[in-house]
Order: sequence, then C-alpha cells, then structure tokens
Amino acid sequence: MAAHERAASALDAVVAGLDDEAWEKKVKLVMGGAPWEEARSRLAWGFLFDGIHHRGQPSAYLRPMGGRVPAIYGPSADGPGR
Repeated sequence: MAAHERAASALDAVVAGLDDEAWEKKVKLVMGGAPWEEARSRLAWGFLFDGIHHRGQPSAYLRPMGGRVPAIYGPSADGPGR
C-alpha cells in the first residue's frame, strides 16, 4: 500500500504540472510489444475507462484472501446487514 501511495503521489505531481500543450503532445506507449502512439489526454481517458471496465475483476480475489467484497455492481453479500 505504501508503494502505491508513493506512486500515486508522484503521478499527481506530474499531472498537476502539465499544461494544455503537454496534455495534447503525442507519446508512445509499448504494451505487449505493440507500440501505441496517442496524445497524453487520450491515453489518460483510455486508462480510466479500462479501469472502469475491469472494476469487478479484483473482487474475484478478495474473498479467497479473506477480504470483503465491496458493492461494485450493486449490493454485496459482504455488505452491511448480511
């Protein structure tokens, strides 16, 4: 968790320093060997939407590890009143 917090803080600092021109500058990202070149703003939206799309996957690991599954798509069996 500490490593995540450090990385998130570092990312926040970088993002806060970007002006409009920097957001629209194209950057190259290589995923699985395939290069992807796009404006930073579009990459940021792409990562946000990907996280939203896959939001339920981590919940499949929580209960076997002893965690509680949050209400992601609606009420959870681990929620209050259960």
